[in-house]
Amino acid sequence: MRYGDGDGGGGGGDVFPTAPRADRAFWIALAVLVAVLPVGGTVALRSLALLALFCIAGWALAANRLRLHQPLLAPWLAYAGVALASLAYAIDPAYSLSEIRVEILFPALLFWIAASCLRSETALQRLLALLALVATFLVLYCLTTAAIGETTKDGLIGTLYTGVGNFSTYLVTVMPLLAAFGWFRWQQRRHADAWALLLLLALCNGAMYVTLNRQGFIAMALEVAVLAGCLLLRGINRRTLATAGAAGVLLLVLGGLFVTQFERHGETSDVVQEVRIDPRWAMWRFAGERIAARPWSGGGFGLQSFRLAYPEFEPGTRHWHAHNMVLNKGIQMGLPGIAAFLLLLAALPLHLWRGLRRQQNTAAIAITGLAMVAGVYLKNMTDDFFLRGDGMLFWLLAGAIAGVIRGGDDRNGPLKILVIRRDNIGDLVCTTPALRALRQHFPAARIEVLVNDYNAPALAGLPGIDAVHAYRKGKHRLAGEPRWSPYVARIGLLWRLRRRRFDWTIIAGAHFSPYALRLARLVGAQRTVGYLPPGVTRVTGLGDGIVHDGQLCHEVEDVFRLLGPLGIAGTPGPLLVVAERSLQERFAGQLQDAGRRPGRPLLAVHISAREAERRWPAERFIALLDRLTADSRCEVMLLWAPGAAEDALHPGDDALAAHILAALAARPVYPLPTRQLAELIAALALCDLAIASDGGAMHLAAALGKPVLAFFENAEGKTRHWYPWQVPHQLLISPTFAVADISLDAALAGFDRLMAECQEKTGALRRPKYHAYHAEEDQ
Repeated sequence: MRYGDGDGGGGGGDVFPTAPRADRAFWIALAVLVAVLPVGGTVALRSLALLALFCIAGWALAANRLRLHQPLLAPWLAYAGVALASLAYAIDPAYSLSEIRVEILFPALLFWIAASCLRSETALQRLLALLALVATFLVLYCLTTAAIGETTKDGLIGTLYTGVGNFSTYLVTVMPLLAAFGWFRWQQRRHADAWALLLLLALCNGAMYVTLNRQGFIAMALEVAVLAGCLLLRGINRRTLATAGAAGVLLLVLGGLFVTQFERHGETSDVVQEVRIDPRWAMWRFAGERIAARPWSGGGFGLQSFRLAYPEFEPGTRHWHAHNMVLNKGIQMGLPGIAAFLLLLAALPLHLWRGLRRQQNTAAIAITGLAMVAGVYLKNMTDDFFLRGDGMLFWLLAGAIAGVIRGGDDRNGPLKILVIRRDNIGDLVCTTPALRALRQHFPAARIEVLVNDYNAPALAGLPGIDAVHAYRKGKHRLAGEPRWSPYVARIGLLWRLRRRRFDWTIIAGAHFSPYALRLARLVGAQRTVGYLPPGVTRVTGLGDGIVHDGQLCHEVEDVFRLLGPLGIAGTPGPLLVVAERSLQERFAGQLQDAGRRPGRPLLAVHISAREAERRWPAERFIALLDRLTADSRCEVMLLWAPGAAEDALHPGDDALAAHILAALAARPVYPLPTRQLAELIAALALCDLAIASDGGAMHLAAALGKPVLAFFENAEGKTRHWYPWQVPHQLLISPTFAVADISLDAALAGFDRLMAECQEKTGALRRPKYHAYHAEEDQ
């Protein structure tokens, strides 16, 4: 199981881990369906099982317990579109519409449900176990009826399986999967199971022989050849060469059985002569002529359309259609029908081919799927049993294989997680404990983060992150850049992320974010976790939505709770950012050149704040720094965002800084404007403690382990949610909704308390205290 001991990632064979009753009902319905699909006379039971599966899947979609994946959507729609168009010229439109429902709608739904629900290797093995049980019963029944004398094509075998062609097609469909199941069991050291499955495969060969079907052995030989060829494509070594040798021996055995079957079934023991007199040549010639006569239309969708359109062609009871699944589509829908059908047939192996270069287990599943596809396709080139029960079973199994290949629970492949955090710098910094916990819990996972280019540098150099993807907001576009350029670039980024096929998307943040959810939907991960809106129990696309309990806690703790569905719990660690060493060395040199005296504490004072209510007046900064430097308690590094205050896109504080520096020219106050976020991080890394308003600089200082004196406006709950995390700190809280109303005395008293706290035992650094100095106490 790949997702850890807590199984929070949806590992195991459970389809709906949080809804055990629905999960149990799903598997019961699936077991019934797998059991009855190859058996004739079970239409009612088959319909009930299909209805149950469709209802459970519909409930899961509505309740956000299932994310629907629709591989091969375009080929399915094209095929269905041509079939529906055939109603315009169908001889019996009601019949054709009924056949579209049974032969296209139901198989497509089964394909997509299997691709969505059976996406883990464990779930696929559970399905294969069901398949092995059913195949064991059917094969034993077939051999028993043969042993008591029912060996003719119209005997008891034909009665139960609605014709030996159906049963031979069933055997061709399931045998590669039974072989794969045996391989999995052997890998899991379940050797008794593996030997039992090998015996079952031998019995399947006996059942194929009993059916008197010749094409089945050719299809089985092709399956063996595909299996051996795909293994050799993955690399030639001693094991693959041994497997190829065994495949060669098996091909010789199948060839012998094929020749023997001709002698038992045919009118002559001469294989060449038997092929020449086969009635299929006349059928194929007749079908080709009729398609050439009506290339753009036909008798309408459905196998019986051949009989309806050409009742005169019926040389035998078994020879009333073209006996070729492609030619039959031409009889029904002309060349457009052939093209649409071939498009669907080609799309499936191309989809399965993607898994050939994946990790070992996924590659084995992909090879199995390719072998099954090759055998079933070839089998139905001399007949047409690619419909009804055999067709539905084929698409069900193909969907399960496609789901695992697309990114299910391949225990040898890395889990892929995308964390979306599109907010400000401080918000992203408060996400770093969750990112570190993800790496610790999933050391082999692929962890990537989607941010905006404004806050992306906060993650530069952060260990444990495999990739950071940044997009530009429209309001942050560069000078001279077209208005549409950021949006076009964003579409390209989201398309590339979608192709990465993430297992999880985490919408990091303490509140519901509609825009972040739209990004998550476009990325198209298997599961998405985030907070739900207040009073809402489900949101489309947010299958693992979390209801906030309403308790006021830190942003770090709220974000950390989002890891619960992945099996991660506990106490978040400290914030983390990484300062660039070259920038630190450059700034240290600048401070030394400006007269910095080592040995004295260096206080970083960040005077910039985007919102006016978070700005402390320049005169009070001057008075505070004058008092703090007068008695040589510390030296000051003045930080600010450079630029003009009138800049609408990136307002700066050059004028404010110049005013403060001019007033403190005689004091050890060193200017250090930070043009980039990386520069701000490097500068804060040099200081011993920091003063800043609530915002990005404050959280960056905390992430660097610096004690912080922070200015907060008196907003409800803000100090409880945004205080500096896990570092010594003092909060100066305004009596009003404006930092400007915090007095100088309050700031001086807060600084004294912070210095005293820093001199306490180191235990105070491991677990921060919550201190809040309210300015109204000083009035």
